[in-house]
Order: sequence, then C-alpha cells, then structure tokens
Amino acid sequence: MSVDQHAARYRSFLVAAITLGLITWRVAFNLGAYNTVFYEDVYAVVVASTIAFGASFLAPHEAPRGVRIPAVSGRILLAAPAIWTVLALSVTGSLTAAESSPILMALGVIIGATSVPYVLLLLARVVVPSLETLRGRPLAVLIVMTALVAAAGWLTGRHNDRFMTCNDFKVAGQDQPRNCTP
Repeated sequence: MSVDQHAARYRSFLVAAITLGLITWRVAFNLGAYNTVFYEDVYAVVVASTIAFGASFLAPHEAPRGVRIPAVSGRILLAAPAIWTVLALSVTGSLTAAESSPILMALGVIIGATSVPYVLLLLARVVVPSLETLRGRPLAVLIVMTALVAAAGWLTGRHNDRFMTCNDFKVAGQDQPRNCTP
C-alpha cells in the first residue's frame, strides 16, 4: 500500500471514528443521565432514514460514485422508522401514548436496533466514500471504539454528579438529572 493510500485510509478511519463517536456519545450520555433517548435523536433517525429511503429510488447513474443504492432489505430498514411512527400514531393517537404499548415499544426497539446502525453506515459511506476501504482490523477497531465511546458516554451520564454540577445542565438549557451535584 502506498503512502497516499495509507493516508487516505487513515483519514477515512479518523472521520468515521469522530463522527460515530460524537453521535454515540450524545445519545449514550443522555440515556445514562436521563434514562431516555431524547426526541431529537429519535426524530433525527426518522428524518435521515426517510430521506435516504426516498433518495434510494434515484437512478443508479445519479448516485455519487462509490455509493451503492440499497437493496430491498436496505430500503425496508430505511423505511421502518417512518412506518413505525405512522403505525404508533394510528394505533395510539400520539407517540407519547405509544410508550405505554409493550408491543409498539418492543417493535420500536427492534427497528432501532436494526435501522439505526444501517442508517449510520449508509450516511458514513456517503460522507466518507473511502470508508469501504476499511476492512478487517481497522473496521473492527472502529466498531470497538464506537462501543467504548457509547459505554463511556453512558457511564458519564449515569455518574454525571462526578463530572459536572446541576448548574452545568441549567446553563445548557437542559433539565437537571436527579443525581446532579448542586
């Protein structure tokens, strides 16, 4: 591998690691601090996946080089968050009421566990076209790093009283977690 190819792979790895880390940290921290995933993060997945679903119907010759049009299974994963949202609204009348339905919540967790990684991977491939060059060890390291960032974010959120004060949350315009330090 030439020096230029190695540098390109490193840049791809770095951009992907930072992007996934920032997204993962925020969601994991909030889950640790508040025991919930914030609505902004939920809707970001719904919007991103719905846009990607619609864009997947573009003619292949219009897609950027290196970007694959998702297969039928990929399109199902992209459409699933929007379908769940419409289903939950139809069945319960509101997304908040859907939280009281064990079946809808289980379906939402399954969709989230399958669709979110796919949407992140698809977006990462668009943002970092050379990401596909990451195979084997670099890809495994990227996955492990993302998992470690998620764990660290959750632990920091869960034990936020050791890292920040209630005033830090107040200044940021957020609710104060139950365990924050006054």
